[in-house]
Amino acid sequence: MAAALSLCLLSEEARSQLPPGCQSGLIQESWALANHYDQRSAYYCDGAFAKPNSGEVELVSFTLGPIVFGETQGALLLSQESAGAETVYVEGLEKKAGGSYRLDGTIPPAGLTIDLSAAIKPKNIRQDDLGLFAWLSRPAGKLFLPVSAGASPQARSQAVLTFRTGGALIEVKYQSCRHGGTCGDEQVVASDVPEYSLITISLPRTGQAQELDLKLTTLSPGNQKGGRMYSLMVPQ
Repeated sequence: MAAALSLCLLSEEARSQLPPGCQSGLIQESWALANHYDQRSAYYCDGAFAKPNSGEVELVSFTLGPIVFGETQGALLLSQESAGAETVYVEGLEKKAGGSYRLDGTIPPAGLTIDLSAAIKPKNIRQDDLGLFAWLSRPAGKLFLPVSAGASPQARSQAVLTFRTGGALIEVKYQSCRHGGTCGDEQVVASDVPEYSLITISLPRTGQAQELDLKLTTLSPGNQKGGRMYSLMVPQ
């Protein structure tokens, strides 16, 4: 009994020392999987886990330019340009439906180095299949930030949002508004969308930091409307 209690206490202590953002439950649930979700450094956890498919449109990536890494590359540096000294949380996943990869952690001011050989390369995740996004914690919810991940400075002129659909959709629209200010016109971004499709929206950098509210609106078969609002920061 004493031994069991000791193991329990050690487990609780280990969980309390995980990097911010890491999911202790996923470590336990994925332990038997190859390249399982686990702590990789003082700043992040990543690896395989069992993920149920979502039936809704969900954000899967928000980056400055594309994610770029080569077949023989061993590490990938993640950075962000918007947060100053605040804690920046980061999440990564496979963009394709049924993907079983996840990353959680924080991006320190000098950037976060990801060991590609721990899970991303063994799981054969290509640069086009990887999604990354960051956020700041706000009382009203998450303020999403774009992540830089291997793109050249010239390629970072656009902040690229990628969403994955659940079921088939007739139409997807979006509208962006300056936080507390004026809104642009609503735009159709995709029509006749098959299930589990990827939808991309590019937001230009203007030379000034922009805090935006982006409204995503969907129309499903049967004329059922849905939608969600995202708070975003696009760096200057």
